[in-house]
Amino acid sequence: MGQHTATRITLTGAALLGALTAGALATVSLSAAPSASASCASFFGIGNTASCTSTVTSIAIAVGTNATAYANGLFGGAFAFGTGATAVTSAGGLFNTATALGNDSESVAQGYLSMAFAGGVGGATSSALAGDPADFGNIAVNLSNQGTHISSATGLGNLSVNFLGNGSVVAVGNGDVGVNVGATGDVLAEGILSNATSLFGSATVIAKGASGPAVLGWAFDVLGTGNVVEAGAGPLAIAGSILQTGAVVTKEGPGINLTGLVVGGAAAVGNAKAAAAAPHAAGARSVTAVAHRARA
Repeated sequence: MGQHTATRITLTGAALLGALTAGALATVSLSAAPSASASCASFFGIGNTASCTSTVTSIAIAVGTNATAYANGLFGGAFAFGTGATAVTSAGGLFNTATALGNDSESVAQGYLSMAFAGGVGGATSSALAGDPADFGNIAVNLSNQGTHISSATGLGNLSVNFLGNGSVVAVGNGDVGVNVGATGDVLAEGILSNATSLFGSATVIAKGASGPAVLGWAFDVLGTGNVVEAGAGPLAIAGSILQTGAVVTKEGPGINLTGLVVGGAAAVGNAKAAAAAPHAAGARSVTAVAHRARA
């Protein structure tokens, strides 16, 4: 994946951020030197503490025991709500927003025009990473209600969304989309204008070429159980599974493989290869480590 390594690891609009910010302002007062465990706020470089820092054009708000918010860069905001929640926008970035909602949730936005939202429901730990330092226009959303999972979007104009799913979602490349809605299993979209989607089942869903990025690829699973679905380099490789159990559905070159019905060339990238591809969506980089670097 090059410099955009897949990360182990919903969209929230301006209205939600506004509501969260307004609520925080009602309960948080600026202090010259609050303790590290206290709620805090820093506006436009005023009121910086060990737990909240901002620049002359950014805002940082943290509410909760040991919550931290670091709004580095310009024209950005970092908002953390919950015990141990962490939100970070990186130094050198522009127009980035990071929001962490829920105990121990972590959210990091880097680069330019990036948005990260991590929300944990019912005690789940949620992490979101939008962008590496040189990236542009990435959105990572993670609303998790079980386990510890990550939503990561890095590169140029990528979107990763985990909505109440039990798995990590990674979109890395240019214009890629990874989505998990209420499903169990990891999702990876890596390439150019490719899509990997898992809906209400259990599957590993991958849009990634065997020898290079997926180009205009689409891999999807709907209401499946224990499936592996992979769309390869293509271009225009489509692999889909609907209502299957224990299936391996793959398409490496141009064409379609829909639940085993193949149109346009050979289907497989190989069952072993498809099964081995599952760990790619898990990745290796933690949002915690990225947050520490972004704060510097």
